[in-house]
Amino acid sequence: MAKKERKTALNSKEYVKTLLTLRNVRKRFKCELAKNDNEFAKKLVKYILSLSKKYDLYIVIGYPYHIRNQHRRGNKHPRHRKRVHRWNYRRIIALIKYKLALKGFQAHRVLAISESWTSKTCSKCGTYNTLRSHQSSFVCLQCGYKLNADLNGAKNISKRLISYVLEPKYSTIKDQLTGRYFKIDLFRGFNVFSQWLNTCNTLSSSTTVK
Repeated sequence: MAKKERKTALNSKEYVKTLLTLRNVRKRFKCELAKNDNEFAKKLVKYILSLSKKYDLYIVIGYPYHIRNQHRRGNKHPRHRKRVHRWNYRRIIALIKYKLALKGFQAHRVLAISESWTSKTCSKCGTYNTLRSHQSSFVCLQCGYKLNADLNGAKNISKRLISYVLEPKYSTIKDQLTGRYFKIDLFRGFNVFSQWLNTCNTLSSSTTVK
């Protein structure tokens, strides 16, 4: 009986020790993720500031609504699901907004808007009839437009904000991260941006399949 009690106590101590070790590993892992997110935001903000010396910028960030709901167990992609669930997109967006605010960017110039369907929509013709054979590839089956999938999504996100501003029925725009509403009157110069997007589409026609 004494041997069993001693063994149980030993197992209990080992269990507690293992539990504390795992807890410390998890804590260090979270700290490392936070450090990486901060470093990424720092580099991105530095690049944005370099562009702001030449251009009058409005920063639009895609807010990935329901992305975790779309990558639950049973979707047959466990590795990708783990990456998505580790991705703290709210922290990254908040860091970018905070760091740019410290550099003098007004709140309405750094917006987070919904990015739903932007990865599946052709940024040239607007159709959903598209194909992504792998993560970085995007091909429109309607007009034959081809480019990097991330670039296509980024163009759609910028177009979405511009369409909100140019659409007469909208009077405010909501920041999806903070929930704050901004009046359309704050956004000026978007006619120039819309012309720029049309120019980009014309120039990028060289990547279109003939």
